[in-house]
Order: sequence, then structure tokens, then C-alpha cells
Amino acid sequence: MCNFSDLIEERAIEQGIEQGIEQGRRLELDYGIRTAIKAYSMLGSSYEKARAFIMKEYNLSPSDAESKMQEYWEN
Repeated sequence: MCNFSDLIEERAIEQGIEQGIEQGRRLELDYGIRTAIKAYSMLGSSYEKARAFIMKEYNLSPSDAESKMQEYWEN
């Protein structure tokens, strides 16, 4: 027999798992973006080409792409 506290505990566990999965996805996405930007920079490609690539590949808005570029681009 399930009681109310068991249901609350089960839902809390489910929410924790969902949040962990979502956090992992965000971290993995950020890792991919950072790696792409650094590769473009190290290979001597232009800032604009790298920015256009991450916008297309990761479906980022221009402002989000610019934010990531400023964070990870190395001159």
C-alpha cells in the first residue's frame, strides 16, 4: 500500500533524475560549443566563421552565440 509520503518521495526522486539529466545535457552542449570555438581559433579561422558555425550547429540566437564567442574565443 502506498501512502502519500511514498508518492511525494517517488516524485522527488523523479524530479531529481530529470534535473540531473537536463544539467548533463546543458554541460555537454556547452562543452561542444567551447570545443568548436577553440578549434576555430587555434586553426586560425575567423571569429565570424566560428560564430556562424555555432549559431547553425547549435541553433543559437545571435546574442547567445556572441556571448559564447566572447567567453571562449582566444586570440
